[in-house]
Amino acid sequence: MPADADESRAPYATGYLGDRPLHQLASPSRRFGAFLLDEAILAPLPVLLVVLNSGSRRWTTALVLHLVLCALYSPVSTARWGGTPGKLVLGMRVVQAADGQHLSYGRAAERLLTQLAFTCTPLLGALNCLWCCGDRSRCLHDVVVGSLVIRVPWTR
Repeated sequence: MPADADESRAPYATGYLGDRPLHQLASPSRRFGAFLLDEAILAPLPVLLVVLNSGSRRWTTALVLHLVLCALYSPVSTARWGGTPGKLVLGMRVVQAADGQHLSYGRAAERLLTQLAFTCTPLLGALNCLWCCGDRSRCLHDVVVGSLVIRVPWTR
């Protein structure tokens, strides 16, 4: 079957078993939507802390609290359920590229730390985002860690 025929059937597919895609990678727009949902879940507590407290340290405290929440939220939910609540609501899972299994807590934490390192480095942060829009919809931090963000069918 020609390569362009595969792309027209299922964009972002990582392989086929007969006519069915083995994994269909999540699109950049779906991933961004999950990011926004996760931020909507994580943001209220630090914002509330800033509003209730006054003083010059309130922004620093809120930022540290937000980072601690992210450090627990993403790896724990990814290792436990296969993704953050935002990803799960939008029908995505984070899996190992090698075998399609859930990430361990250590691998999920490594994924988050890689993502944070890229985000804190301006050129790498831009490259991480652009990479996701290009080659097979995998962000650079996913390539480095060996993970995939795939779409999953809705189940009842």
